[in-house]
Amino acid sequence: MWKVKISPFVQQPPGPVPRPGTRPKVAFLMFVKDTVLNPKLWLQWMRDARSSGLDFRLIIHAAWIHRPNGEYDPNQFSQKEFLEYVSPEWSATKWCNMWDAEWLLIQQALKDPDVTHIQILSQDSIPLKPMRYIYQALQDDPVTRMCADDYVYKPWPRAETWWVMRRGDVELFKQHEAQAKTWFRVECSEEEAWYYPLRARMERWGWEAAPVKDECVMFTDWAEGNHSCKAWASLVKQCPNGCRVTRSMPHTESATKHPAVFQSLSIAAFRELLASPFWFSRKFADGAISTPNRFAALLENYTANYTDPGLGYEESLGVATREDLVDLPDQVVPAAPDAVVPDTVATPAADAASDAVHEAAVPDAVVSDAVVPDAVATPAADAVAEAAPDAVLAGRRAARPPARPAAARPAAARDRLPACLPACLPACLPACLPGPRSRSSVALLLPAVPRSPPSVGIGALVRCRSLACLLPSACCLLPATGCPLPGTWHVGP
Repeated sequence: MWKVKISPFVQQPPGPVPRPGTRPKVAFLMFVKDTVLNPKLWLQWMRDARSSGLDFRLIIHAAWIHRPNGEYDPNQFSQKEFLEYVSPEWSATKWCNMWDAEWLLIQQALKDPDVTHIQILSQDSIPLKPMRYIYQALQDDPVTRMCADDYVYKPWPRAETWWVMRRGDVELFKQHEAQAKTWFRVECSEEEAWYYPLRARMERWGWEAAPVKDECVMFTDWAEGNHSCKAWASLVKQCPNGCRVTRSMPHTESATKHPAVFQSLSIAAFRELLASPFWFSRKFADGAISTPNRFAALLENYTANYTDPGLGYEESLGVATREDLVDLPDQVVPAAPDAVVPDTVATPAADAASDAVHEAAVPDAVVSDAVVPDAVATPAADAVAEAAPDAVLAGRRAARPPARPAAARPAAARDRLPACLPACLPACLPACLPGPRSRSSVALLLPAVPRSPPSVGIGALVRCRSLACLLPSACCLLPATGCPLPGTWHVGP
């Protein structure tokens, strides 16, 4: 320990600390065995970050990747949607010995001169905040954050592996690499080798010159079970009501070396974690997030500031709801979108246009109860049911003309349909889902799509009361474009 305190690493005078307001760019270093667990949520999280104009890097270290010829080949990573992020190099890892792999990825991240921070992630972690929340916190307070445990192995303190470190501190380890590899690696290397040298510098030079913030950005539940001796067990106290909704989910108990592992996570539990100060959480088994699009939508619509992450949170202790069982449809981004969805409020003209389309073009089969049974009804459909009572819907059904069969439609419309759908469905239908742009009566009912050719039938009812829903693509509304109006669309010969 005395070697650390007298080392050139600690005794070197500190450089300037980044001032608040510096635009961050984070390199997320994820350590997996051979797959990313709950991958869809991560992909949606990154998509939302890009749509917010945020720049970031993701580097994945896959130590147990398949080696058909006995040699490491990143192209063997099974999840092709993550292939571009897989590290071209690897280092052997085992429990409490990840330092070499961490150092390998850190050096890759430092090659990007725009990277300001490095965040360590695990394969079984999930995001609890949108990236814009994380970037705002780092922009306002750009210091290194580590989840410290200063007393369990006194006098050699430690911090959890899942920290975020500013570039200046990382470059200090790079400058004193030989000391970092020999003097600092003791006990559980990834827990001791990073935190204590930085804490020793803070003791030597003071908080203002060499700050290291004791803040846990990753939530890990060490409180479950009778054998956990970690100081990190107190993290549950930072959740609303001690994370009791999350802790009620199916899980294995924690022990001296392993935290609780959650087998599933409900929407109510995820909302509870969203209201906590943590940016990420672990450990979640693969498939624990059964409705990833709903989780991603909650992250995308999260608006609380990092100074008050629980703003507006209301605890729900009820049984599992429909939104726990039925996921939202995937968001498909067209290659060349026809229009940009404007942030516009509802207008009487939009309401009239929506009603006109709804009255003239939606066939009975789409609205009938047989199309979407109650067991899979979506919350969006429930919202319409409340806004339009059964008696009103029944009267509208009786007034509608019967739908034209596919054969009676003009051949030109059928021919142009495949080209129109990519512009219509991705642009119009997602805009009608409940969210910050449309919060009034909305329904989206999609029955099961047959898997066998020659034709695929899609029945859709879209009732919108927002101009943002009506404008994205004209082919959603105007028959003059060659697309049939919302009803039963047939694609194929």
